[in-house]
Amino acid sequence: MDRRSRGFTLLEMLVTLMLLAVLTAAAAPSFSGLLQSNLAATHADALMTSLTLARSEAIKRNLRVTLCKSADGASCTTEGDWAQGWLVFVDRDSDGVLDPDEGVLRVQAVLPGKFTLTNSNARNWYAYRPDGSAASSGGLVTGTFRVCPPDGNVARARRVVTNITGRPQVRAGIGSLSCP
Repeated sequence: MDRRSRGFTLLEMLVTLMLLAVLTAAAAPSFSGLLQSNLAATHADALMTSLTLARSEAIKRNLRVTLCKSADGASCTTEGDWAQGWLVFVDRDSDGVLDPDEGVLRVQAVLPGKFTLTNSNARNWYAYRPDGSAASSGGLVTGTFRVCPPDGNVARARRVVTNITGRPQVRAGIGSLSCP
């Protein structure tokens, strides 16, 4: 009768698990960076989607549509940065503030992961006119929103750039800008 062993011995299994643990420990730091980079891209895409919605609704409705920072999802705020969330609404009186008679089109909740989202030209609101062009609380029609990871690594950051026509684009990195 042939009694050959089929399978792994306990020693072989322990050696395999030790090698797997060492490889996992070596890969963990780079995986964290990849995760931060992917989250930055996701947050930038969320903002670009809101900007695109605001622009298309402004053209369709022939009314100004505004994005404003919002901490509670119900009103605009001048405190904090854009990572706390924002509202997209029809701004009938063009003041950059949500009034009771103005309809909310989208509510964006706080961005998870302790990211920062800033725009020095649009500190409080960013709006689209009926012709699709942009305006902001800083007075400029073009702007760059910076999405920065918690560690401030600019290589993992993203930017959402709007050109003179108001069309938003997501770009990797933040160019010569810095993360807070």
